[in-house]
Amino acid sequence: MYKFLNLDNAAKLNIIYFVVFTFAIIILPFSPFFSYILFLLNLLLFSYKINKIFLVISFILSVFSQFYILHSRAYVVELEFDLTNYYFAYLDLSSLSISQVSNNSIEIGWFIIYKIIALINKNLSIFDLAVINNLICVSIFLIWLLKYGVRNIGPEYLGFVLGLIVLFMWPNNFAFFQRQSISVAILLFAISNIKNQKYFLFFLILSSFFHITSLIMGLVYYVIVNYNFNHFVLKTILILGVVRISFETLLIYLFSVVEIPDLSRKISFYAENHNGFFLAFSEIRYFPLFVFIFLFYNNIESEWRRIIIFSALFYLSLLGIQFASGRFNFILIYLYGYFLWIVTKSRPYILLIFALSYFIFDVIYKSGYIFYINDTFWQRYPFFSSTPFYYLSF
Repeated sequence: MYKFLNLDNAAKLNIIYFVVFTFAIIILPFSPFFSYILFLLNLLLFSYKINKIFLVISFILSVFSQFYILHSRAYVVELEFDLTNYYFAYLDLSSLSISQVSNNSIEIGWFIIYKIIALINKNLSIFDLAVINNLICVSIFLIWLLKYGVRNIGPEYLGFVLGLIVLFMWPNNFAFFQRQSISVAILLFAISNIKNQKYFLFFLILSSFFHITSLIMGLVYYVIVNYNFNHFVLKTILILGVVRISFETLLIYLFSVVEIPDLSRKISFYAENHNGFFLAFSEIRYFPLFVFIFLFYNNIESEWRRIIIFSALFYLSLLGIQFASGRFNFILIYLYGYFLWIVTKSRPYILLIFALSYFIFDVIYKSGYIFYINDTFWQRYPFFSSTPFYYLSF
């Protein structure tokens, strides 16, 4: 896959990697935007058989840079919805008990973490809260990634896969859906231990303390992985087709019979909120995974095979329903790039071309000159400054 560079010698690639890596480190204090570009390009193009430690450092710093690109926005949408509620809960936790703030919810995980944070520092801004949750989510995800995610990826492709994960990750959702972001990061451990019932149940229950949706999806993943289905794809399409057609009726029925407070609130949310066209348009970015599954179905060889196929089909089946696609398939926020690799690794050239094409779009998008007109980037601070780490003070 690297032959198009006319650099068959791994040593030459390594030299380029460390030159770009050095420039990225130098520019990092002065521009998260340019450091993001350099770190990500390095992972995608020049990371052939680089030492794992340096690849992990590049991964961490590219995610760090991406955080502060996203952090330059005004958080217009987040402040209108959950982020403001989370901030008020954090303020309340500095003086009230967890049970008082959580209203005795079973989803107490987030409240425990932020009770500790509130006791340590009760003067955080609402933007600080977003950054902290991002750090918590990515820290958990990185532990999973190093222990389970990349264990079967050879050194020649490890950097490329890490680059894909960064490129297609959407950490702005970690500030928006704070409890579910932590919950799904923990759920990944349950999925990776799906053959070990003791560990699976432990991580599944733990993830459910942050968001009850993980309990539902964890059990769904358990069933589709552990039980043999003839004509799995066809049956999945038929079942999800029925679910999509009857979704609203099903929600209304569940809302009338379910008496679990946390679950009832979530059912009510999906039953009452719709914004079909806008959400379908904004969430269609996951459509390429469906296309690649169709093209390379017979070449998908992974323990994730059924989960990938189910997630892609389930995501598409719920498009147009308020937040439903993203909420029920939240692992795509973390693993979209990883899934793309699993599906297309038999044709790495195609994936590389697609990734670089998306990278160009991503850079233009994050430049702030087009897209996201109502909440563009670089509103709170500029993309470059001569003051080192200027963005940390905002």
